[in-house]
Amino acid sequence: MSSFNCEHCNALCADTEFGYVTGCEHYPAEPKALRKYMKLHLLSLHGTALNLAKVAESNQHFLAKPLERLCEELITSLTILG
Repeated sequence: MSSFNCEHCNALCADTEFGYVTGCEHYPAEPKALRKYMKLHLLSLHGTALNLAKVAESNQHFLAKPLERLCEELITSLTILG
């Protein structure tokens, strides 16, 4: 992987195992790579939020319902990304 700053506008062009996920007008990001990257991170966030929601619910914590809604929103985002 070889991230770099554009020599024209100094924007970060971040390379990942999927390809370039950030870019600029001179070196655009790869949409397919960005989708894969976002999906991976959304899945990770969903797992974390789900675990937190379970802990909050078992402790009758006030954040249980908001965390459950966050999980639902993350699933919706994952569905949109395909």
